[in-house]
Order: sequence, then C-alpha cells, then structure tokens
Amino acid sequence: MKRLIQFIPTAFLVAFFCTGSCKCDEDRLPEDILMGSPCWKITIVEDFNPSTNTWIVTTSSSVEACELDNCIQFHSDRTIRINEGATMCTPNGPQEFSGGTWSVTTDGDQSDFTIKEAGEVYTGAIVELNDKKFVWETADTGFRSRITYTN
Repeated sequence: MKRLIQFIPTAFLVAFFCTGSCKCDEDRLPEDILMGSPCWKITIVEDFNPSTNTWIVTTSSSVEACELDNCIQFHSDRTIRINEGATMCTPNGPQEFSGGTWSVTTDGDQSDFTIKEAGEVYTGAIVELNDKKFVWETADTGFRSRITYTN
C-alpha cells in the first residue's frame, strides 16, 4: 500500500486535467505537466468513507514519516525515479531508486494514470493536475483512496 501511495498522485494529475472539458495550463498535455516538475511530494493521503460519504485524511497512518520528504520524478522515457530526501527509510539504502514506469490514457473526458512497479499495476483517475498540485484517486476492490502531491 505504501508504494501505491507514492505513485497514485502523479498518475491522477496527468490524466484528468488535460482532457475534454478540463483546463490544462497553457494547453499542455498531462504528461508535460507531470514531467515539468523536478519534484513531486506526497502531502495528503485520504480514504473514502462510504457510510458518511466523506474523505478522511489518513496520511499519518498510510505513509511512513520518512516517505513524506521523498522526491518523485516522472521522466520522458516513462520511468519514475524516487529520491529518499533527507530522512531515508532505509539508512544504508540507496539515496535514489527506480519507482517503476508510468503512463496516461485518455477516454473522452476521463484520464487515467497507471504505475507499474515490482510486478504490481496501479491505475486510477486524475482528479486534479496543474504545475503545483497532482491529485490521483484509485479504487481497489471497492476501497477508494486519494493521494495529493505538491511541489
């Protein structure tokens, strides 16, 4: 789940904001916006509560503190690079590592972001995407999560 949280936001921003009726900065493609930031960081993780029909912030229980300063980059070759930041989750581990690959698909007004990493595939809808913010929402077996990245 923690790896999914790192990648979901990026995917959503790209897919949603630059299709159909969505407004995109200077008519840029979602991919260009995602690749345009040198560093996306997780700022909010939320889970949907269907009984109250509300989003509940779960950042502190969903993301390790050491992941909050990670810098996530989306490259033109569709690879993802993650820099551990100052607070490393594995003190003797690498400062940078591969986060898998990413893609954006568009169908009408809906854009989806997909991350493939370590044999897992995560797909979700881009809810918001601009130069400063990327929000990605995913539903897995009826469980909805939303991740916000900022730079």
